[in-house]
Amino acid sequence: MEKDYVQLFKNSPENYAALRGRIIQGNFVIDKEYVTGREYNFDATAIYEVEDGLIVRVWFMW
Repeated sequence: MEKDYVQLFKNSPENYAALRGRIIQGNFVIDKEYVTGREYNFDATAIYEVEDGLIVRVWFMW
């Protein structure tokens, strides 16, 4: 995940995701985000699976 984020911010240094809402259900965190600083602005949903306080898997939908 870190490798992907490094490349993303290298290509789009103004990239920003504003948190609009959060649901925590068991070991999943679901964030509703508004993303700016790229070619266009868009709504996105990120789903994080957490184990022992660390993100082990992530899914993005937009």
